[in-house]
Amino acid sequence: MRAPLRIAFVYPHAAIGPAGEGVADALAVVLVELGRRLVERGCAVTAFVRRRPGEPAASTLDGIAIRRIDQLADHLLFRLRLFDRLRPADRPLRVTGLYYPVFVRRVARELARTGVDIVHLHNNACFVEPLRRRLPDADLVLHQHDHALADFAPELTAARLRRVKLLLTCSDHVRARVLERFPEIAPHAATLWNGVDARFLDVASDPGASSTILFVGRLAPEKGVHLLLEAFDRIADRHPEARLELVGAPDFSPKEFVDPFDRDPVIRPLAPWFAQPQAWRRHLEGLAARRPGRIVLRGALLNRELPAVMAPAGIFAFPTIWHEPFGMPPVEAMAAGLPVVAGRAGALPETVDHGRTGLLVERGSVEALAEALDSLLADPQRRRAMGEAGRARVQERFRWDTLADRLLDLYRAHCPRAARRSIFAR
Repeated sequence: MRAPLRIAFVYPHAAIGPAGEGVADALAVVLVELGRRLVERGCAVTAFVRRRPGEPAASTLDGIAIRRIDQLADHLLFRLRLFDRLRPADRPLRVTGLYYPVFVRRVARELARTGVDIVHLHNNACFVEPLRRRLPDADLVLHQHDHALADFAPELTAARLRRVKLLLTCSDHVRARVLERFPEIAPHAATLWNGVDARFLDVASDPGASSTILFVGRLAPEKGVHLLLEAFDRIADRHPEARLELVGAPDFSPKEFVDPFDRDPVIRPLAPWFAQPQAWRRHLEGLAARRPGRIVLRGALLNRELPAVMAPAGIFAFPTIWHEPFGMPPVEAMAAGLPVVAGRAGALPETVDHGRTGLLVERGSVEALAEALDSLLADPQRRRAMGEAGRARVQERFRWDTLADRLLDLYRAHCPRAARRSIFAR
């Protein structure tokens, strides 16, 4: 019997405690959910993540070998990002070899000692060169969960992409943006969507019986929550039983992450808010105060608490302005059986089937958002039908088992070491 396929997941920002605590970051969830299923399919999986105070350097979680690396030196070095304003706009420190160099050097050293077949990088294309130098026989896979490859350092990115066997993207939207700039890598590029926690599929919802509109996500300018508050105010008098609940914290991404080159005319008017988080919060509170008792700002909740919040809702609203690389909340809401009203932005047209599982509206348009919410509040049967269709769509496309099987197929098709090794029956 041949040895199992040895896979290393590498993501320096993931926090994974010894018993799985702390797995809140979306990419940490991806590591754990895919990793445990690859183990079930006969692979040997190691995940290299960050080490928090008090955590052991090594442990095992659901068969995944967790290796935690101290990052004090890298954090100190990352302070150099303050000089990004002096660098070319398309070469911030986070895409250069100065980004977490100690972390990647330690990963490469351990893998050179233990052996590995596939090194599966999550974001951080800057790790490609040091890993390729130290691990010349390993197959490198780059899994991109954001827009960085399409936005920054084309010469650096082109060289890195030539060194990987497979480029995975979290959506067709991200893949299309990368291929616009680097069409030559199309034969080695594929989409692997994110999956949904099975707990959402077990939610006992009845959207036809509820007039509560629910939003879950960061209360940030690019998420369009101000548009949702204004849209609800427009239709509230026509639907006196309707309520709006917003779950999330006013957690800001830097403007340079959202629209780094100031190219998006829909996001551009929001620029002042990114520099005034307290003023932004007061702005949202002022909009909510227009409908006292009917608009509730619930604050942030843990992911495990969200199914209970979704169960009594009638509509899930996600009016994002930003071109989401994937957008997890609408998919979780569909799994919970809720119809979705979302901005036509980024990957959302891939996940939300317009007219069947929800409605997509012009991003940035209060009028279009209000009209979509108004129409669904007036039609309980349509809400139920869309909720049922959404749950079926998630069962078909966004289950972790389905995605793990697809990942193994992609490994076999693009990674010579995977093709040569025997992987146990599923």
